[in-house]
Amino acid sequence: MKKKNLKKKMQAFTLVEVLVSLFIFILIAGILTQIYISTIRSERIAYIMLRDENIVKNELEILARDIRMGREFVAMGDRLGYKTYYDNGWHDISYVFNEEEATIEKKVDNGDVKIVVPKNILIEKLNFEVYLVPEEQPSITITLTIGSVVYKKTYITNLQTTVTPRMLDN
Repeated sequence: MKKKNLKKKMQAFTLVEVLVSLFIFILIAGILTQIYISTIRSERIAYIMLRDENIVKNELEILARDIRMGREFVAMGDRLGYKTYYDNGWHDISYVFNEEEATIEKKVDNGDVKIVVPKNILIEKLNFEVYLVPEEQPSITITLTIGSVVYKKTYITNLQTTVTPRMLDN
């Protein structure tokens, strides 16, 4: 009987073996946890940047639609003014980059100023360029830099589009 008990004792793990295996398990679990946390952070950053970019693209599409029906374009860096046709009449439209508030403001005729992009999206830079070639359609290039704030860090996205109006200036 003593031989069987002795044999059973010899087959068990020692305290050192258990501690080493526990240390390896904790080390692997720590590494996997860090990978998981890093993945979640990266996913959140990508999601917020994509959300902000989509919001700004939608607003640029509204601006482009107005420009396509516009005429008499005047651009001065961060300002664009033109006339556009809707609701059975011509309306004066102006877009201005408000550097102090980091927003884009739209004004129709002599009405109130409307902030185009939500304030949680930082507009770093806005530039309008009007290219006029005699006897050809003008083209308006809009360059925009936005900042998305995630985990107290700002991530920059650059957008650019060129729009050609459908109407010739008369």
